[in-house]
Amino acid sequence: MTAQTTSPLGSDNLADVRKILSSTPLLLLDTYSWRGVPPPIVLWLLAGLLARKEAGCLAGRSNVGKGFLLLLFMLCVATGRDLFGRRGSGKPMRVVLIEMEDSSEELQRRIDRLLDLMRQDPTWTMADEETFWTHLTIIAPNWNSAEPKDLYSLMPTIRTAIAGLKKAGPEIGLIVLDTFSALSGGDENSAEAQRNFSAAMFELRDLTGGCVLVVHHLRKPGNGFKLPGLLDRLSFDLVRGSSAIVASMRYVLQIEALTISEAVRLGLNEEKARRGGYAILATTKVVTGPKGDWILLEQAEGLGGGFWLIHPQSDQLCAQLHSAGAAQELSQDEAVFLSIADGITDYEALKAKHFPDRDKEGATNALKGVLRRLRGERHEWLGKGKSMALTEAGRLRVQQLRDARTKPGSRGTEPEADLDYSYDT
Repeated sequence: MTAQTTSPLGSDNLADVRKILSSTPLLLLDTYSWRGVPPPIVLWLLAGLLARKEAGCLAGRSNVGKGFLLLLFMLCVATGRDLFGRRGSGKPMRVVLIEMEDSSEELQRRIDRLLDLMRQDPTWTMADEETFWTHLTIIAPNWNSAEPKDLYSLMPTIRTAIAGLKKAGPEIGLIVLDTFSALSGGDENSAEAQRNFSAAMFELRDLTGGCVLVVHHLRKPGNGFKLPGLLDRLSFDLVRGSSAIVASMRYVLQIEALTISEAVRLGLNEEKARRGGYAILATTKVVTGPKGDWILLEQAEGLGGGFWLIHPQSDQLCAQLHSAGAAQELSQDEAVFLSIADGITDYEALKAKHFPDRDKEGATNALKGVLRRLRGERHEWLGKGKSMALTEAGRLRVQQLRDARTKPGSRGTEPEADLDYSYDT
């Protein structure tokens, strides 16, 4: 059945209203045309983290590693590659960085270190490297110009640049604004002062159809020198400035370093934790779907040192940080998943093996819940629908789980002192 695109009267009875609004700042959406039509799917640049046609922020304290994370995001989008076990778009796209703070020399040094890291990956090719350089566009301020350099004031120039980039191709996937503080052009604590920034950010989103990501900082927690728990630190209430800033964002990513005591409880290296070498990446606000799981990151050593890698036991250790219940649920998901990877794909066989103490209905419901999580509600390790086929992320996860079982991590010692955090005020 073909969906109707006009009202039940057989014509567009709002045509006059549509015509009146066509030359104003407002548009009338044809909502009746949505009737019977499946909504558009989310176009992920990086599954569960970066979505096209959305605008949001990456927030974290100073010196937590946001810059290294940004470059990884940019490389992922520019080449279409996966990152942190999350599926990339598979389609190389242009990345635009509007950089208002770091010098060109520092950016070049960081990119050189990033490529040193990528060259250690056997799947990385010279073609990937060429694609990255071709699709990377960096716009920096001309400090000799006396004109205002907040985002709203820069939009006429940026529109011209975007038009040229769209003509040159490929399509723009990601626009990074670094930083909010440098581009906002007003008092961060004033909702009224930030309206123009939000308007410009959404214009960039609609102008390109890409993902807009602005870098922002956290304010200092209001409890003196005592650091709050991880759950409290991963709260978008800590994003600096007016609450209207977060309210306008369609998603918020936060990165937060583990304290020494948190790292040691997980059996991680105490000295590395002291240097801020472990962090949690979390989606603390999202409008495109459920909030994503936490990702445990660790900094690379040697070549590419400072850049973030996903910890091989990220899921298990993050579940431990959440709660005993979350750890138990993850363990159950992984057990069923490994059985499927070993060839046990019959529903009855899976229920008998993993839920032998439950009645028929209970076992069926438990297995359905696990399979929903494995097929994308959480993990994306199995194909969609009723598939029992492993995805690329699933095949990688199988290897990680088997390696973890044969190479158990050793526990660290209790810390003498915790990490000293400095938040921006």
